[in-house]
Amino acid sequence: MSIPRFIVIDVVPPHTHTDESQKRLEETIQLIHTLTGGKGVISHIVQQRIHPDQTTYVGKGKVEELFELVKKESVDTLVLND
Repeated sequence: MSIPRFIVIDVVPPHTHTDESQKRLEETIQLIHTLTGGKGVISHIVQQRIHPDQTTYVGKGKVEELFELVKKESVDTLVLND
């Protein structure tokens, strides 16, 4: 049985301190590690935006970046950390 592969995505306001953003990501990553036995998170992406994009959550450029990363790394699941 193969371990699912995840990318964690977070959109934070531009004024969010880096430590706070990292803490938010770490909580989500730890939950995924609990589910998968400490494996499975391939990458995490943080984008600074005032509000998540209503259509794609992240901006158009990030969607293209994510699409390429998903193909390259054979990612199963995108986790939106919101």
